[in-house]
Amino acid sequence: MAKYTHKKIAAKLAEQAAAGADEISPEQEGELKALGEGIRSLGRRTTEQALELGGYLARAKSILPEKALGAWVKAICKFTPKTARNYIAVHEHLSEYKDRLVTAAVAPTTLFVLAYAEQENVETVLSAIEAGEQLTVAQVKTMVGASPRKTAATAEVLNVGGLAGLRKVAELKVAEDAARFVGLVTAILAQVENALEPFAKGRAVKKGALQEAVVYDCRHAHDLINGIAAPLQPDVTAHMNWRPAKLPDGTAWRKVQALLQRMGGVDGWPDRTDFVPWLQNDVVPLLLAQSPTFFERAIVDLLVGMGYGGSHENAARRLGKTGDGGIDGVIDEDRLGLDRIYVQAKRYASHVGVGRPEVQAFVGSLVGFGATKGVFVTTSSFSTPATDFVRHLPQRIVLIDGDRLADLMIEHGVGVRVARTVEVKRLDEDFFVEE
Repeated sequence: MAKYTHKKIAAKLAEQAAAGADEISPEQEGELKALGEGIRSLGRRTTEQALELGGYLARAKSILPEKALGAWVKAICKFTPKTARNYIAVHEHLSEYKDRLVTAAVAPTTLFVLAYAEQENVETVLSAIEAGEQLTVAQVKTMVGASPRKTAATAEVLNVGGLAGLRKVAELKVAEDAARFVGLVTAILAQVENALEPFAKGRAVKKGALQEAVVYDCRHAHDLINGIAAPLQPDVTAHMNWRPAKLPDGTAWRKVQALLQRMGGVDGWPDRTDFVPWLQNDVVPLLLAQSPTFFERAIVDLLVGMGYGGSHENAARRLGKTGDGGIDGVIDEDRLGLDRIYVQAKRYASHVGVGRPEVQAFVGSLVGFGATKGVFVTTSSFSTPATDFVRHLPQRIVLIDGDRLADLMIEHGVGVRVARTVEVKRLDEDFFVEE
């Protein structure tokens, strides 16, 4: 009796898939066999191998009809036709960025998102990664404007008439524009922080190079914030187009609007004396507050302030690099790194609570990593089922809601400043004792 190995079975299935296709020549059958061998020879999916795999699959696609291609992919690659389409899209749309992607070691899951993004958004994400940003897949999706909405649902919204329909169209526009705005701001912030690195080493900050890198992104971000938040106002001349108004003075968004307008005009930047302080005290804090990494960095500051993670540099290097499996980051419990704490951070509005399913998914991820300690932080609150769930677990899970987070930040001096010091005096009895 013949001994069938997985390799032989896969080859047999691949032959059957190819044979089931119409008008496949012997030469094409031979090429499919060579493609299958090439795919099987690939090791783990590095960036370069993901692009190479996409090339193999794209060639197979040009030979086989769709149905036969799906069967062939399942036999050779052991994954679904959808995954194959993702790899093909990576090859077709990202090959021109190959050198940059390989140098940055961009993971295949991130490549799948970029493969369907607009070119300008791919540039935005790549620039952020090259500038040192550690982006999760979720953050990349936000930056490129990827949305779970189906095309049909979008078309349906665009066909709804009346005021209700107009509001839905406006909601759709704001959601898409806001995602693009966050992506641009994240890329600008990364460029600014990268430009400031030489200053810490006593070297000059290159103003011209930074201007060239961010000026157009700043203009686009300024246009987006005007389109999202600034009401139109009539021009003094009746026949002129209406223009976006300034947002109310003193508000946070007016400061962002003014900053982006200034950064989008080369002549408005400070001179050499005031340039670096302007970047440090105005630009970085304002942009950081709009970036998806802001909450993550606040958690880093808090954990270091509480004595975890050793130095801030070490903590920041660990947190935010995992980015998969329901884990946002890992931080050392002690300076020697003898134990680790896994972190999940959710920046939600106060009325959007965290339920048991999200906490349960976090715990499942800890089990997958073989971890026993985790911290789940949110700006909102946890439901009763969520808090009850963690009480009976073998793992040690700490839930920190918005109120407790605020208390801890105040206690450890993170994100707060002293507004007033009250001096309480008492009588110095020694002053009145005669010697």
